[in-house]
This record gives sequence, structure tokens and C-alpha cells, in this order.
Amino acid sequence: MLWNIVLDQDGKNIDLNRPWPQNSGIVINTVNKTVTYTPMFRAFEHFSRYVPVGSVLLASQGYLKDLVAFRTPEAKIVLVLLNAAKAAKSLVGTVGGRTLAIELPPESFSTLILE
Repeated sequence: MLWNIVLDQDGKNIDLNRPWPQNSGIVINTVNKTVTYTPMFRAFEHFSRYVPVGSVLLASQGYLKDLVAFRTPEAKIVLVLLNAAKAAKSLVGTVGGRTLAIELPPESFSTLILE
């Protein structure tokens, strides 16, 4: 669940007695008339788009900590990866007996779907 999907540039909650800053997936700047899709939106987008209802979280092993793996009801493997670094990251790993080599763009989320 994404509690705040859209907030303005101030990002405050609606409690006028105790407003505090909130995170949101989309920030609409009412002064500049701009829209910003935040990293939180992109993460939510990857999980909600590629991990269907009924998927099961899988255990992963190895040096990569910014990885979440699922098995879908159709028996596909979905890997959601984060590269928070400012440089591209090359990865080599084994999934279900298959060796994969990929490059993650800098500051990105990537999703792999394996049949």
C-alpha cells in the first residue's frame, strides 16, 4: 500500500494541528507547475507491475543485498534489483541453474522476468 501517492512540494499531512512532512510517490510543485516521480514511485511501480498477486517471496544468497526475488503463480521468477550507486554496476549470478550477466544503470531499479 502506498499511503501518499501524490503530495505538493510541502508534503505535509492534512492534520492542521500537527502537520509533518510525508513521503510520496509523486510530488506536484504548485509553484513551478512541475511533476516529479520519486524513487519511491519507481520502486512501487516495479513491484506492482511485475509481481502479481499470489507470488511467493524467494530466498536469495550471495553478495547482492539489493535484490528481491519472487516466484509467480505462473512459475516465472521475478527479480527486482536496485543500483543506488552513481555508476553502472555489472552483475553475474545464477538463478535456477542459469547464469546471468547484466548491467544495471546508475541510480536505477531493474526487473528481470525469467520464464
